[in-house]
Amino acid sequence: MAEEDKRNVNFEEIIQPYTYLKTQTRGKGFRNHLLEVFNIYYCVSVEELEIIQDFIDILHNSSLLVDDVEDDGTVRRGKTCAHRIYGVAHTINAGNLMYFKAWEKLMELPVEGLSKIFVDSMIKLHIGQGTELCWRNAKECPSEEEYLQMVVGKTGELFRLGVRVMACVQESRAGSKRPNNDPVTGLLEQYCDILGMIYQIKNDLENLQYEEHAAAEGLDTEVFAHDLKERKYSLPILYWLRRKGSSGTGWDNEKDLTSFENRLQISQEIRASGGIKYSLNKMIQLKQQGLDL
Repeated sequence: MAEEDKRNVNFEEIIQPYTYLKTQTRGKGFRNHLLEVFNIYYCVSVEELEIIQDFIDILHNSSLLVDDVEDDGTVRRGKTCAHRIYGVAHTINAGNLMYFKAWEKLMELPVEGLSKIFVDSMIKLHIGQGTELCWRNAKECPSEEEYLQMVVGKTGELFRLGVRVMACVQESRAGSKRPNNDPVTGLLEQYCDILGMIYQIKNDLENLQYEEHAAAEGLDTEVFAHDLKERKYSLPILYWLRRKGSSGTGWDNEKDLTSFENRLQISQEIRASGGIKYSLNKMIQLKQQGLDL
């Protein structure tokens, strides 16, 4: 890049949507804590663990930027979504740029095979997200099994990625006695799939909680039951559609789901059908599966 061009480039301005999401809408740091637990087994160094945690954190926050655009989201973690402040184009560019910054962070680990792990996981993450978008766009109602398989790719894969990176780093060490097909790593990957399903179902349920969730947090009525507004197929929604004998799309297409009153009515129908209870029980079953591994 020519010297005169460098003066026109302001990296911090380019990634403003990402910086806003990271600093103004902080998460709970769950993934970092999870990696610390996994490291009880892998024993990577403090410096290596910090790189892996930063890598996963950058990737997670970048994906949230793009996800909010794809879902036409309004609020993320109680704050206005980045694309509603900085615009769709700026936000998509920042999210995509930070995917590569995550890769750059990962390359600070001088370990062979990490690029392939990264690319494999990125493909799975995008296929998972893309599958959900295709269902929504085509108004094609999936089965519960299809839905949970999609969730494994969309949500569980980011948990699994941390395990695969840590295993790769550990295996690269001189004198490592751990096999390439380490059975414990296989079990942890299965656990991450289960964790991803639990995590997504939890989000599915929270999306439909008006009295306990939106009202308590002072969120406006536009935010409530955003999954219904998008006509997405979450687990409690799938249960409700199945119970009312729907086929095909399942949706009552003449009903205006931009209307808060209509969404509130449907959320009450979902609860009355047993959709909330069924989803909670599914989480309990999945938790037991994880404990039984």
